[in-house]
Amino acid sequence: MIYKCINKENIYKLSIQTLVNSDKIKGLILEGNNLILAGDLKGALDCYDSALKLDYSSVIALNNKGYVYYLLQDYFNAIKTFDIVLMKDKKYVYSLLGKSYSLYYLQYYLDSLECFNEAIKYDNSFHD
Repeated sequence: MIYKCINKENIYKLSIQTLVNSDKIKGLILEGNNLILAGDLKGALDCYDSALKLDYSSVIALNNKGYVYYLLQDYFNAIKTFDIVLMKDKKYVYSLLGKSYSLYYLQYYLDSLECFNEAIKYDNSFHD
């Protein structure tokens, strides 16, 4: 039975592994951010992909990956990636903005404006 595998030692090992993965994910995201600043967008994408292999639900890694696609002017992949974030958290303002800008550059102006207005609804600190 599966219950035989669940004991305090296994739960402790799983907790430690979760913490280790969490630190690795944070490190990979930070490294990706630094690579963006250095202009190595391909390297940044690799870091975010590595972080997502450890935890595909990391909205920060997903959002930053979308941002790299945006910087690469790969707007369709940017939108696709931002949409994954928004399925997890529809109020994630950075993904709403990234999607809005990507839609704008693809000349989907009304859709872009709709995303932008949605972002303002959740956080108007960047708007007068």
